[in-house]
Amino acid sequence: MRLLISLIFIFSSSVIVASENLCPPLEPLAGGADDYRMTENDYSLKSSQWSIEWLEDDIWKVIKSNEKTQELLHSAEQFSIPLSNSVSSMKGTIYKLNAQLQQKNFELIKLKALSSSVRKEQVFLAKKQYEDAKDAFCKFILNEENVD
Repeated sequence: MRLLISLIFIFSSSVIVASENLCPPLEPLAGGADDYRMTENDYSLKSSQWSIEWLEDDIWKVIKSNEKTQELLHSAEQFSIPLSNSVSSMKGTIYKLNAQLQQKNFELIKLKALSSSVRKEQVFLAKKQYEDAKDAFCKFILNEENVD
């Protein structure tokens, strides 16, 4: 019965946590400056899939449409901005998914600890791995901006 109640609690808290952000909100920019920063919600599988499609298809169209290297260098602006944004989107999504995975792993280990099937050291390790992954994602967000 205790395990069942714990499972219900963990499941319901997982649903709540899934809708919450991993990182604190970004501070507003001073003086009404243009804000090109990416938010946590900008990093998703959907945005990364778009980025991968762009890398697989569109960048090759630009490269192939230029017969000479000199022409390609002059058309670099056609892909330098989307390239930077695409790489950023994929990196951020990987950081975010890793943090979410470590969060779920930590929750699972805490649940297993209730039935005494794991040691405290495992719980502390899982917590540290989650916190490290979350910190890496949040630091990434603080330093990334969309190129426009």
